[in-house]
Amino acid sequence: GNERPLVGVWWSCRNDTLFPRWGENSHPNSEVIVFLDAHCEVNFKWLEPLLYRIKQDPKNTVWPVIDVIGLYDFKYNPINGSEMTGGMDLGNMNFIYEVIPRDVFKTVKYPLDPIPSPIMPGGLFAIDKKWFTESGVYDLGMGYWGAENLEMSVRLWVCGGRVEMIPCSHVGHIFNDQSTAPDYVTKSGSKNQIRFAEVWADDYKYLWYQNWGINEATIKNAGDVSDRKKFKQDNKCKSFKWYHENVYPYMKMPDNAAKHPELDLWRG
Repeated sequence: GNERPLVGVWWSCRNDTLFPRWGENSHPNSEVIVFLDAHCEVNFKWLEPLLYRIKQDPKNTVWPVIDVIGLYDFKYNPINGSEMTGGMDLGNMNFIYEVIPRDVFKTVKYPLDPIPSPIMPGGLFAIDKKWFTESGVYDLGMGYWGAENLEMSVRLWVCGGRVEMIPCSHVGHIFNDQSTAPDYVTKSGSKNQIRFAEVWADDYKYLWYQNWGINEATIKNAGDVSDRKKFKQDNKCKSFKWYHENVYPYMKMPDNAAKHPELDLWRG
């Protein structure tokens, strides 16, 4: 029919008070929540394709093609959304863009069809509000910036949802110079990465810990994650090994994986 969902747009300024501000009463009349970084510029007809995919299945969490806006000249540079998707550098526990593998292309019938995305960026996505709450909202113990998108993406997949990139939705984004990031951003990233690893990465976390020399004291400093582990258990969420095999079989493994046959990893 002609009914349109009510949409709440959450403009993220990424500070330590962002996540705790979220609650049941945030955008109380909205059916869908759209998260956008403050340094974004939406393109023509960007919202409708996202809403359509969520209407097809409320457990679809979707993100647009992220075009590049020049940091210094503000020039808008469109990206070919049918070639790249989001992934993870497990050795460094970071988000990366990846060329879509040929095997994934086989599952996409038309060039503008939704593309399954193992990981999504943290600052631009749309999600059904009820599903956002049921799937665990955010890890409120995380800090300013970093790895919240890894945590959310993996959690959505292993707890019964799906993450997709929508090629016909475009939003421009100004990418900051990370080399000039203040120290508290770097520290919060490390804390967030550990919290993600402790809850969702299972045995895979040890590969990153070894690469980066993460010790027990550093893990303890990331805070208590018992409530997130309980959520995972109570909701019968699947393992990271399942995620690797079924969602992200083309994830590049760190070199040290071969040295640890005792770890419970999917090895193809």
